[in-house]
This record gives sequence, structure tokens and C-alpha cells, in this order.
Amino acid sequence: MASAPLAQAMIDWGLPTEPWTFVMDSEGKVAAKFEAFATKDELEAALDTVLR
Repeated sequence: MASAPLAQAMIDWGLPTEPWTFVMDSEGKVAAKFEAFATKDELEAALDTVLR
């Protein structure tokens, strides 16, 4: 079975799997990252941190 081609962003960022969710701070830096699955509570906590 042939695999699908990787998205360029996966190659550029060195991501071995997908999907990923990134929370960025006001300076554009990655403040949190979640591979595959993130719960609502995890996402809310990460967003609360950068929105303070």
C-alpha cells in the first residue's frame, strides 16, 4: 500500500505524524503543542496561559 505524500509543513517542521495542534503566544512562539488528540481541558489551559 502506497502512503500519501507528506504535506510540506510536516517536512519543514520535522513532524513524524499528523495531526498536530499548536498554540502560539503573542510573539509567534510555540507555547504548547499537542500530537494527535488534545482534550478540551488541555486546550483551554494552553490558551488561558497565552491569553493572560
